[in-house]
Amino acid sequence: MSFQSPKAQELPNLSATRFREFLDFLMSSKVAPPSGISRPTYSDDSVLLEVEVAPPPGFPIGQCWYNCIEHSLNNAGQIVYGWLFWEVNHSYYVAQHHAVWRSENGVLIDLTPNATGAKKVLFMPDDRATFDLDDLRAAMSLEWTSNDQYDWVARQVVNFKVEEIRSKEFGIIRMEPDDSSLSNRIKRLQSALS
Repeated sequence: MSFQSPKAQELPNLSATRFREFLDFLMSSKVAPPSGISRPTYSDDSVLLEVEVAPPPGFPIGQCWYNCIEHSLNNAGQIVYGWLFWEVNHSYYVAQHHAVWRSENGVLIDLTPNATGAKKVLFMPDDRATFDLDDLRAAMSLEWTSNDQYDWVARQVVNFKVEEIRSKEFGIIRMEPDDSSLSNRIKRLQSALS
């Protein structure tokens, strides 16, 4: 999840040299799934794709994993984990850990609305960046200005306060829901899948 003002975010310029350097940095980073979680197989793994944003009614911003899991309960297809890309203030890039839906005919759809209102987004499937619903573990996102100036970032609820965590090393973060409606949604999804 990105931590910036939605007005400051925009889709990156695909032809920008810095954006390509950012992608190379991300793909050479030591990203790994949470322990005990197997890596899925994606035919388009590590391929940068333009994906249409088409959220069903009621699917909230910031809950991509849960939106896709809920969608999977009633629809044929596959949850695809990876990275959603943003450029912030024309100064740095964000690889936001994200999930989209692959329909049974192979089309990727972003089921989660975004704060910018973008109708298409840039997404890269990455089988290293999965999500663990049982223990609520997810990959940190990456904020990158250069290969020397970057942070892996995540938000975590500690003592009922949301705190931002920054690290020079990739990590997996265990999350806590920050409100009762999200907590209830997670419990319902966990129950449906058990």
